Amino acid sequence: MPTISPLRPVRGAAAFLGALALGATFALTTASAPARAAAAAVTCTGSHSVSYSPGLLLAPRPVAATARYALAQCISTDPGVTAGTSTVTLTNTISCLTLDNTGTGVLTLDWNNGRSSTFTFTRTATHPAGQTVVLATGAITGGEFAGDAATLIVTDLSVDLLACLAPPGVTGTSGRAVLTITST
Repeated sequence: MPTISPLRPVRGAAAFLGALALGATFALTTASAPARAAAAAVTCTGSHSVSYSPGLLLAPRPVAATARYALAQCISTDPGVTAGTSTVTLTNTISCLTLDNTGTGVLTLDWNNGRSSTFTFTRTATHPAGQTVVLATGAITGGEFAGDAATLIVTDLSVDLLACLAPPGVTGTSGRAVLTITST
C-alpha cells in the first residue's frame, strides 16, 4: 500500500495532492563518479489521474483525493520491469487554490515484476503557460533501485476555476507521466 509521510497541515498535504492531481513525470538522477556518467536504470512514460470527493471548491473543506499513476512503456536495466503503478488516497482540508506549494512526501511505486520502490521527495510548483508543473527531488529509499537519487516532474492542465465556484466542483484531474531512474 502506498504511503505518504506527514505533511504540513492543509497546504503541505494540498501540495502533495496537487502533485498527484497533475500528470507525473519522474526523472531520477544521481551524482556520478567523475570518470563515468550515470546510466538510466528505468525510463517509463504513462498517465496520472486524481479523483476528489467531494469536488474541490474555492473554499477549503475536507476532501479525499485518490491519485493513480499508470507507468507503461518502461525501458529498464531490470528486464522484468516493463510497467509500474501507484495508488494513494489522502484526506485533508483543501481547495482549488491550495493545490500547489512546497512540501515533502513518500510514494510507493509497484512494478509489474512484483517488486516496489519507495520514492521520498521534496517538491515545488511553477505555472508556466497556464499549466501547473510540480518538481519533486529526492531518492529511492527502499525496494528496487534503492539508493538512486530522484527527481519527479508532474505536469497537467490547469484547474478550471469556474468549476470551483459551485458544487460539484472539480472532481478530477489527469495528465502525463514520465519516469527516469538513474543508477548510482
